[in-house]
Amino acid sequence: MMYYTDGEGVSSTGRAVTLPNLILHRVEDVAMRFWSRTSDGKSPEDPHYAIEEALQIRFEDVPEAILDALRQVEDPVALKGLRRLAVTVGSLDEFRRKMGSLGS
Repeated sequence: MMYYTDGEGVSSTGRAVTLPNLILHRVEDVAMRFWSRTSDGKSPEDPHYAIEEALQIRFEDVPEAILDALRQVEDPVALKGLRRLAVTVGSLDEFRRKMGSLGS
């Protein structure tokens, strides 16, 4: 992490950082976030993406109704439970049933 004060900054290592270097660091950070997006525009950091990906790897074709219901969940605790559920359930029907009690 870098801190900016009056034309110069200090990196987390204590070295002086010039304004151009701070700007370059920020541009690189934004570029990396952009490039880390998947081909469909979703970020791997998005918890919904991780759950969808787990379901698609395990069960291949995931009904759009399940994905739509999943995308409506905003509670971080519920999303964590759904992520665990996605990798442990035996079927999509079981996921759908249990998803109602966790996230909807």
